Amino acid sequence: MRADRLLSILLLLQVHRRMTAGELARRLEVSPRTIQRDMDALCNAGVPLYAERGKAGGWVLPEPFRTNLTGLTEPEIQTLFLSTPPRLLADLGLRQASEAALIKLYATLPTVQRRGAEHARQRILVDPSGWNRPEEQVPALAALQEAVWQDRKVYLVYERGEGTTVDRLVEPLGLVAKGSLWYLIARVDDGMRTYRVSRVRSARVSEESFVRSARVSEESFVRPPDFDLAAYWDQSSRDFVAGLPRYPVTL
Repeated sequence: MRADRLLSILLLLQVHRRMTAGELARRLEVSPRTIQRDMDALCNAGVPLYAERGKAGGWVLPEPFRTNLTGLTEPEIQTLFLSTPPRLLADLGLRQASEAALIKLYATLPTVQRRGAEHARQRILVDPSGWNRPEEQVPALAALQEAVWQDRKVYLVYERGEGTTVDRLVEPLGLVAKGSLWYLIARVDDGMRTYRVSRVRSARVSEESFVRSARVSEESFVRPPDFDLAAYWDQSSRDFVAGLPRYPVTL
């Protein structure tokens, strides 16, 4: 429905403050032309939106403006209370925080919506682990998570599939959980790379050494402004599957 889309646009801009029509179109799965019409409708309704041209331009929502139209619908509440894989949260050190957040959210819900949340939680369980697959140890995950949060370079000792180890200085852009396996997406001198976290033998977050002018040191890095982790992983997965060897057989 258009009203839901207009609200979604408003909430996205309230979070990001600046987004292009193309970004909004991809997030909401509509055409940029539709987004343009929606923006005209929001402006006519009194929302103080304005467009900026140029490479860093886009639709801008001024900082002071906020909307209180953030009420959750019943399906949205149900998605929040679907069982989150506890192993992955535990790997990130967020299991207790996740449980505490859900308890706080549950306490704020009206009685009818509480029943809907419990209904979903008791009927759908997400188990990301595979059959007969041993759980991998990821002792370097905490250091990699710190580097990802802080946009800091990290020194890796990485074991390749054939058993040799290499040293790498990488710019970590994100962590991806595929089933119960963790992968690091990082930028190196010759492009983007994917590292299996269980093969990282050691990881050391680079130390920050500020200079007098207080400029960003060489140990930090600037995240690519157009990098989207979900989009990169989706395309990378497609490329990986497409590159797998195929052996036709007759049964």
